[in-house]
Amino acid sequence: MLPGRRWQGALAATLLALLCQGAYAASAFHSVTDARGFIDVWRLRADVARVEALTPAPDADRCEDEGDGERTPGHTEIALAQRRERACRIAAQRARVRFDAARIAFNRAWQPVLRAAIERGDQIAEVIWRQCSTTPVLDRSALESTCDEAPERHAFAGRRLREIGFEPAFDYAGEVALYEPNQTARTRRAQALMLQRMAAGDLGGWQIWVHRGGNVARDAQDLKDIGNDLAIDNVLIETRRTFAFSTGKGVATDGLATLRLNRRPATPGVMTWNDNVLHGNLPYSGHYDWRFDPVYVRDEGNDRSLYLGTLDDARFARQMHDLLVAGQVRIDHWLAADPRWAVFLLHRIGHHEWAPERTVSATGRLNPRWSGQWALEKTFVDFQPSPAPTTRAWIARAGDRTLLHFEADPAGATVPPSRCELRYSGGASLLPQDGSHAASQTATVLGYLPTYTRAANLARPGPVAPFAPMDPRKRYRQVLVQCPGNGEWPDNRNARFLFLAGDTLVEVMKAESSGRPIWSHPTPLVIRHWRRNAAPHPRRMPATPPLPAFDPRPTLAGFEAAAQRGEAQQRFLRDAGTAALIATLATSRQEEYWHSPTEFPDNVHALMRRPAITDDLCAALRAQPADPLVRFNLAMLIGYQLSKRFAAEDRRSAAADCLVGALNDPHPWVRAEALWALSNEPRAQDLDAVHRLQSDQDRNVRNGAGKTAAAIERALAGKR
Repeated sequence: MLPGRRWQGALAATLLALLCQGAYAASAFHSVTDARGFIDVWRLRADVARVEALTPAPDADRCEDEGDGERTPGHTEIALAQRRERACRIAAQRARVRFDAARIAFNRAWQPVLRAAIERGDQIAEVIWRQCSTTPVLDRSALESTCDEAPERHAFAGRRLREIGFEPAFDYAGEVALYEPNQTARTRRAQALMLQRMAAGDLGGWQIWVHRGGNVARDAQDLKDIGNDLAIDNVLIETRRTFAFSTGKGVATDGLATLRLNRRPATPGVMTWNDNVLHGNLPYSGHYDWRFDPVYVRDEGNDRSLYLGTLDDARFARQMHDLLVAGQVRIDHWLAADPRWAVFLLHRIGHHEWAPERTVSATGRLNPRWSGQWALEKTFVDFQPSPAPTTRAWIARAGDRTLLHFEADPAGATVPPSRCELRYSGGASLLPQDGSHAASQTATVLGYLPTYTRAANLARPGPVAPFAPMDPRKRYRQVLVQCPGNGEWPDNRNARFLFLAGDTLVEVMKAESSGRPIWSHPTPLVIRHWRRNAAPHPRRMPATPPLPAFDPRPTLAGFEAAAQRGEAQQRFLRDAGTAALIATLATSRQEEYWHSPTEFPDNVHALMRRPAITDDLCAALRAQPADPLVRFNLAMLIGYQLSKRFAAEDRRSAAADCLVGALNDPHPWVRAEALWALSNEPRAQDLDAVHRLQSDQDRNVRNGAGKTAAAIERALAGKR
């Protein structure tokens, strides 16, 4: 560029900056305070949003055309590239100047007001200033903040945030060492920090280190680590409001993880199946879910196999209840202390969507093309045609919400009547493989359908007809059907959503079941086609008021009831006398012949590990309970007392005498179990009784008699 042109460019930039500054001076950011001199946080948030909206993209000034590197461009191409580069640089410069001017005007209006408010004791103003994450547009050079590179200034800001006590604003940098060589220690530290933050109403601290991999617990602390992992996952699933949120799973809601003033409603940005999301073509379930995902754990410390993360897991139920309650109590504490703390509050909508306080999500404002009356035309169950009853649905906008009303079919079962709301998920259907609806399940508009579902029947055609209204070369916005019972709702894992293909609504529905909605198939996958009624129907849409907000209290009550039930059971198993514990075998016992002690019910396991109770077990067995399963369990427990050396040495012979008596039991399971138990205490005087059972009518008894006789004979041979 010639010197004159360079001078002209600099002058133009200066004039542009002066014009922008003048424009912002004229429009003036107006700071607002109350009678105490405390700031109006809502006005501040609005002004921050105005400035942050002007922030240039990180690569806005990268204007060079690097070419393809494979050929030399011609003169015309070079000239065009130079013009594009100049235009790009001018646009980037304008964006930067406009942002800088707005930032200067913003700080001129708000910086002195914030400082004065801090001096008057405005804790929220101080949190906004001291914690850098709240906004990048504030010039914080006058007071210490977490932006400061100087260690002493940074540390001072961190101390002040701790003194104020608003936990979501704490400076957590360095709390968990990134390169901690002891990964177990790092996981435990990360879990402790995450649980602490959850109890403070802050769910923004999820990181991969809180995950405790593997399913083997060597001791009680390992078992606790696994339980903490499950509780953290499920609090993230169940929480309905928080100051910060992150699942750490790469969905759009991760932008809410830090404490910021300016936040917008966030959706996953990808397709969802209730609490699951689809990444690419694969259904990804994210965290463990207590409704569907019991976690199998091998507890080596107690020689047991456990299923954790369910309502039968007392520690999990107690931890879930207490964490959820503690987080909400802490949120209420801050809101009661000063309602302005709500400027940081987030509210959950459905399973994935989040909206900041005093903001309205636009996901309920469906395109007008969705509105109208729809008639059910076709139904497919697991991709096969099924009779379609005559029924209708109505869709209508109501302000920021779109309402849907399903009419019941004549049978009242196929399409139950319901009123629901419709919301965009932020995701869209996937493109089928090769640009066509697949003849197999490997690639559909719903993503990958595993070949072990009932849909994968080689004798049937693939999932073509159910998706026929949809162009396989296009993507369609997913709309979630949200309503209690008959749609997606926070207290269930139903999947129900719609795609609009011309004048056809394609509805996908899968009711809550015992497994993941797409990975397992205990309930059918239903796809329906609803056809738009061309002629208006004389009947208007039924009155459909907006649904009430979801009430999480029943879920909390369920956790509390499960915790109390489990804790009472644990106290009983720990403190009950042996006779009382034996009495529980009448209702809870091992009921499989082929068994492993790691799988015993809790009461059987407690009896097995209780030492020196062989006399009590034998007395109960000699009393001949009417239930053969009780006698079987007693013989089994006496055997484990002998094999695990829990039986006192001076009582082992008496226990063996008791088992010899059980060889005459009328039930073959009892006889076979007594034989197995006697093999752990081989005695010469029992050989004849054992030999007699080698001709027993039951094969298991005969096999057991042969093995026990061999064990006794080996023992005798060893003594000679």
